Amino acid sequence: MGRDQNIKTIGYISLAYDELYLEEQLHKLDLIKENINISGRVLDIGCGTGISTRYFNALGIDPCKELIEIGSGDLKVANGEDLWFKDKEFDFVTCITSLHNFEDYNKGLFEMERVLKDEGRLIISLLKKSKRFKDISEVIEKIFIIFNRIDEGKDMIFFCEKRI
Repeated sequence: MGRDQNIKTIGYISLAYDELYLEEQLHKLDLIKENINISGRVLDIGCGTGISTRYFNALGIDPCKELIEIGSGDLKVANGEDLWFKDKEFDFVTCITSLHNFEDYNKGLFEMERVLKDEGRLIISLLKKSKRFKDISEVIEKIFIIFNRIDEGKDMIFFCEKRI
């Protein structure tokens, strides 16, 4: 596939993103909300068009500018491996079904840990069918304390806190 065709495909996927994923994402977000009260300063990494960002009133980042452009809310084009935020800036960090797409999920997880306040919480929804699921799960467990897991069906939702 050529570069122009690739850009066109990304554009079509971006336009259909909410139609394809809204119901599935809202189900995950409802499960999260039932298990933890998310408040304070929230960062949503891999926000897409901002479904979870709007749900939790969060700042959202995503590397796909097409998704950010058609999304709504406080959204910025950026990737989760290179965050510009200060250390310990956020009360909550969410990463809903996007970590398996990171080029370097180790670096991304360490960045999440860095920007999370000591008493903060991290919620990761990880696609179970991902070839990287086992490896990513092990890294999450090494960096964070997992205090709850929910098997959502397609995803495993990890509720984590920092190791202090």
